[in-house]
Amino acid sequence: MQSPPQLLLFAFILTAFESLALAKVITPEIDSFINKLLSDWHVRSGISIAVVSRSENGSWETETAGYGAADLSNTTITGQTQFALGSNSKHFDAIGTGIVISNTSVNPRISWDTPIKQIFSNWKLMDSNATDLATITDLMSHQTGLPRHDAAYNLSLTKDETLQILPNFKPSAPFRTLCQYNNFMYSVLSFIPEQLVGTPLTRYLQAELFDKLGMNSTTYSTKRASQSGKFAKGIGLVANEMIDIFGSNATAWEIPSFDPNSDLDGDVISGPGGLISTADDLNVWIQMLLLNGSHPITNETIVPADVLAKLATPIIKLDGQIFPKNNYTSDIYYGGGRGMFQYRGEDVQEHDGDAPGMQSAMATLPNRQFGVTVMSNAQNNGGALAQIIKFRLMDAAMGLDPIDWTSIYVQLMQAAAAASSQAPTPPSNITLPSTSFEQLQGKYADPAYGVIELCYVPPNSSASSTSEKCNETLAKTNPAIIVTPMHKYVVARDDAPFDTHWILSHWNRGFVQFE
Repeated sequence: MQSPPQLLLFAFILTAFESLALAKVITPEIDSFINKLLSDWHVRSGISIAVVSRSENGSWETETAGYGAADLSNTTITGQTQFALGSNSKHFDAIGTGIVISNTSVNPRISWDTPIKQIFSNWKLMDSNATDLATITDLMSHQTGLPRHDAAYNLSLTKDETLQILPNFKPSAPFRTLCQYNNFMYSVLSFIPEQLVGTPLTRYLQAELFDKLGMNSTTYSTKRASQSGKFAKGIGLVANEMIDIFGSNATAWEIPSFDPNSDLDGDVISGPGGLISTADDLNVWIQMLLLNGSHPITNETIVPADVLAKLATPIIKLDGQIFPKNNYTSDIYYGGGRGMFQYRGEDVQEHDGDAPGMQSAMATLPNRQFGVTVMSNAQNNGGALAQIIKFRLMDAAMGLDPIDWTSIYVQLMQAAAAASSQAPTPPSNITLPSTSFEQLQGKYADPAYGVIELCYVPPNSSASSTSEKCNETLAKTNPAIIVTPMHKYVVARDDAPFDTHWILSHWNRGFVQFE
């Protein structure tokens, strides 16, 4: 019996529609790959994945998956599990600046080429050229000549206090000659909405971005995330128990949030590294980016397309190696909170994030209308895990045989471990300083780095000190710190977001180990 013509037409249309639909990227094969990777590496933490693909007919395929544990209680990771994004916050920060630039009611109007000194009257750097000429574009592309200076961060720093310490930072390159990563410049950018619109960046982006997109689990408030009961805990391994690069037998411990008291008003670290989000929310965010700033459902303009285009424009080549040496990635150029490169012939826009106990990798392939986010709560090797899985998912989306990124990263990790194990040990006949170690104990001040207290630890004995404050400090030493029988000092930085302690050990030549 012959089918009616209308049924044949319907079947043809359905077949054509199905041919345009996208196959899932997170397949059982991908699940097996990730689970095996976590098992082989003895991972005690977990991974959260968000994947977005757009078909030729305009429909979206959004996927999320969780592997491993969100904490040491083995809480399951879901699409609603919150992770700290670290430096992936910078793209949001730069977008906030772009929205201010696009705001026609702002007076005076600013542009990407506006000198920072025209926005902040107390802007000043040690380099007079950078003081006079540095623009918004220079700050967001890390071209001020300043290296990181992260150890000068203090979570209680206000806008004016931050600007006040900047002239004390020594540059390590001439202005506009190198891309040198600097978090403080993104702190300065984060002050622009408050300076010109009267609203802190965190509340500004809440209203302009997160509320409009329905990203209800995305926040700059660690307090709010902690109260939700869905905030993953960073998991580290006790360093002096690690017998191999995976810490197979090392004790795991939960790492406290690096910004535990941040609220909806944010703080000095919010712009460069303070955002918290979920796989579900970031799938919506990636859709918006792939649509050049439009809402994926209502088509409302959320971010002006020219703002996203500016941030994705290569400005300066990154010096140094971001990924392990390989034959698949091109040189990387930095824009605004985004790095641009080619992977296996495909244009990629990408950034990574690193906060204590948390790692993330976010990438879009705009020509393929594909995006991926990988988040990890592994302090040890979490960055490598995120990159390996990110590249594996990109290979799958491109329909190419996967590159063995696991071996590439393992070789890098093994080389780093070998170099560390071969580090010279202090000689037995150390030339002591002219002042005794005991006398070096005390408080020291620097106009940029603030006050630090050096606490003396006698060699070959339990930690002790004549200072009650030092005894308290030493009692709270981070369990990841390696303690060896050498003369050393522990320097407390109670408000530092990126480190809890410094260890300074005396050799014949200088040596400082930061923890």
